[in-house]
Amino acid sequence: MSSSSQKSNISSLLTLISILVIAALLVLAFYDVFSGEMRAGKYMDPQVASTVVEGTVYDRNGRILAMEVPVYELFINLDGIDNTQLDMLAQTLSFYCSYNQKQILNLCNQSETLKVFITSYEDEAYYQKMLAEVTSYGLNSFIYTDKASKRIYPAQFHMAQLILEVENTYSDILNPRPSYGDQITYGSDIKLTTDLDIQYFSDLAVQKVYSLQNPQLAVCFIMDTKTSELLSLSTYPFYDLNSQATVDMNNYAYLKSFTFNGTEYSPVLILSAGDTGDIEELKNNHEDSTLIRELFDSHNDEETSSLILNLSGPNSNYLVFIGSIEPGQNTGKEPLKEAASIIEGGLVSQSKL
Repeated sequence: MSSSSQKSNISSLLTLISILVIAALLVLAFYDVFSGEMRAGKYMDPQVASTVVEGTVYDRNGRILAMEVPVYELFINLDGIDNTQLDMLAQTLSFYCSYNQKQILNLCNQSETLKVFITSYEDEAYYQKMLAEVTSYGLNSFIYTDKASKRIYPAQFHMAQLILEVENTYSDILNPRPSYGDQITYGSDIKLTTDLDIQYFSDLAVQKVYSLQNPQLAVCFIMDTKTSELLSLSTYPFYDLNSQATVDMNNYAYLKSFTFNGTEYSPVLILSAGDTGDIEELKNNHEDSTLIRELFDSHNDEETSSLILNLSGPNSNYLVFIGSIEPGQNTGKEPLKEAASIIEGGLVSQSKL
């Protein structure tokens, strides 16, 4: 009997302790909630790079074809500026940008916000000169700048179609996602097999074909047959990637493969791509590029306006293709031979042949 009573006492004691613990927890929770001092775990956002600097594209000799540069984007702050001050500011800025005074005033008058973009400066010294002059007139409080970046193409129209295709295809290499733990993420650089000097002669050749045959499109391709490396590729008309408004987005830039004298060629385009190791061959799904490949296939037909030949020297062997799509006049091989002579003479003059 005493044993049963002892067990009952122990059970009652444990029940009482449990009730007291639960009550204490409820009181503590009530105090934290209503005192505004609730304890919580501290969450910290992961540090993600705020800036991604796109990689640079080089030719085989290390000359820059595409790169990212810092710029100062200039804005006018219309808050509190009167007409006299705005006139003077517009006149001053007109000496440092592509807009004249009247155009700047029109931009400001048409703006629905107080922030009006005027121009950007790649040259910091030029920007500082502008800033000093605006400050001397006491107008610096009505302008401000944002630091940004801009993609530039020092070679201008040379290799424009090919560079555009490279940047589109390898965007994940040149322009990666922001990384963790760094303020800036840098994209990998890409070095192409192309040679800007040889590209220059290709460009002269397609201009010659265009002037003689007036085709829809003139094409030139030069490859090192020893290594299958693509040395140049030109299509005409040209466009300048620095002026995006004039860019023809139809792309005729890259030939995936072709057959010559029974040999299948797949031109090599990439020498290196940062630390990414081997990367897949440049993809090409453009319908217009099929026209160029068809020209390769039909180059032996005298009635087609295309020409393919070997240029050999003591230490070099080049395969040159020149063609025109839908020539309007002077069809046949003679205009293409004139264009080929420009390339041959240029290679000889540079001791490349």
